[in-house]
Amino acid sequence: MSTDDQSNLTKKSNWKNLLSIGSTRTRQMVISTAIMSLVLISIAEVFIIIRNVQVMLEKEETNYNSYLLADELRQSSDDLTRMVRMYSQTGNTRYADYYYQILEIRNGKAPRPERYHTIYWDFIASTGVPPRPAGDPISLNELIQEAEFTENELNLLKEAENESKSLVNLEVQAINAMVGFYKDSSGNYTVTGRPNPGFARRLLYSKKYLKARERAMSPLEKFFEAIEKRTSEEVQYHKNLEETMVFILIGTISLAALLSITSIILMASSSRKL
Repeated sequence: MSTDDQSNLTKKSNWKNLLSIGSTRTRQMVISTAIMSLVLISIAEVFIIIRNVQVMLEKEETNYNSYLLADELRQSSDDLTRMVRMYSQTGNTRYADYYYQILEIRNGKAPRPERYHTIYWDFIASTGVPPRPAGDPISLNELIQEAEFTENELNLLKEAENESKSLVNLEVQAINAMVGFYKDSSGNYTVTGRPNPGFARRLLYSKKYLKARERAMSPLEKFFEAIEKRTSEEVQYHKNLEETMVFILIGTISLAALLSITSIILMASSSRKL
C-alpha cells in the first residue's frame, strides 16, 4: 500500500472518530437535558407532597375545631340540664344564675370564656370561681357559621339548635315554677302563685322532658356521623394522593439515575476513542 493510500485511510478513520465523538456528545447533551428536566420534576413533586401534607393537617385541624363547636352545643345542653335540676333539688338560686349565664354565653350576650370547650362549669359549680378569664362575647351560632361545614351539616346543627330551644322552654318553665310564676294565655310568665318545686322536679325528670332531650340530641348524633364520614374521606383522599406522588417521585428519581449511568458510560466510551 502506498503512502498516499495509508494517509487517506488515516484521514477516513479520524473523520469517523470525530463523527462518532460528535454523535456521542449530542447524545450526552440530550441525556443531560433529560436528567435536568427529571430533577426539576422531582423537586416539583416534593413540593406537591409537602403541600399535600400541610393541607391534610389543616383539614384535620379544621374538622377537629368544627367537631368541638358541635360538641359545645351538646355540652351546653348537658350543663343547662344539670344546673336547672340542681336548682330544683336544692332551691339554691346560684344554680339558676349559672343556668342563665350558660345561655347568655351561648347566645353571645356574655363574654365567652377562654378554652370554653374544656372543663369549665364543673369547677364553677364546685368553687363558684371561674377557672379561666373570659374573652369577647360571640354566639355559638356565629362560630358555627364561620366554620367550614357542609350544607347538610349546617342543617343538622340548625335542627339541633331549634330542638334545644324547645328544651330550654321546659327548663325555664321549671325555673319559674320554683318561684311561683306561671304562663298566661300568651305564654308569658305573668301569673303568680305559690312556688311549686315538686312540679319543677317532676317536669325535669318527666318523659316529656327526656323526649325533648332526645329530639335535641338526635340531629347532633347525625351531625357527628356526617362529619366523621367527611373527615375520613378527605384524609383518605390526601393519603392516596401522597402515595401516588411518592410512587411517581421514585419513578422520576430512578429514571434520572439510569440516565446518569448511561451518560457516564458514554463519557467513558468517548474518552477511550480520544
